[in-house]
Amino acid sequence: RGNMQLSILIPSHRGDLLACSRIFQACSWAGPNLEVIVRDNSGNAFKRSLLAHIKRDHCNIIHVEPCTALENHTEIVRLAKGNYIYVIADDDFAFDRAITSLPSLLDRHVNDRSVAGIIGTYVVEHSNGSTIVGYDNVDSEDVTARVSSYLAYQGVNVLYYSPIRRDLSQRIFAFTGAMPFRFPFHDQIICLLCLLNGKFARLKRLMYLYDISDWDQAAVAQR
Repeated sequence: RGNMQLSILIPSHRGDLLACSRIFQACSWAGPNLEVIVRDNSGNAFKRSLLAHIKRDHCNIIHVEPCTALENHTEIVRLAKGNYIYVIADDDFAFDRAITSLPSLLDRHVNDRSVAGIIGTYVVEHSNGSTIVGYDNVDSEDVTARVSSYLAYQGVNVLYYSPIRRDLSQRIFAFTGAMPFRFPFHDQIICLLCLLNGKFARLKRLMYLYDISDWDQAAVAQR
């Protein structure tokens, strides 16, 4: 697995131009220490023909038959070679400078097993405005401080959209996958387990934009 520090993973289903533009943007980040893998299960012929124009080293676009979101996520993680993986949704936005600066930050922490992941600053788009959010103390050596800060945070779980050490992510995903049922709050369990395993090194940049404007009202979210 060599020197590959980071795998950007996009399990994609949407077939519109916005989703395709996010994939094109992500492929521009690929380099010797950052690979980009896209697994498209849309079955959309237009999307497939459009993405066929992407030719770049360390960039792997795979088209598969329509399948569940869980299968798409599981299979794309199996393909990752990076020490850390970062799963990005095709309807959100990641900041270029943050992403391309991640491998050098990860290189400084690759042998420090106390670092479970990387945390940045996040933008959350709501139907009535935008907010910039972050977490206190998740970079602390003290596990109690990390967990307390996470549990005290009042907002959407943007910590889920963070680069995580690959072997840790695989262990936690296998654990949640062994549960008899799947619930919407599994992302919170995953993040809690990550924090119990280690701290998050801080990237002092805007890293990710999470758009919840289509489902931030309770009635719409329940549907």
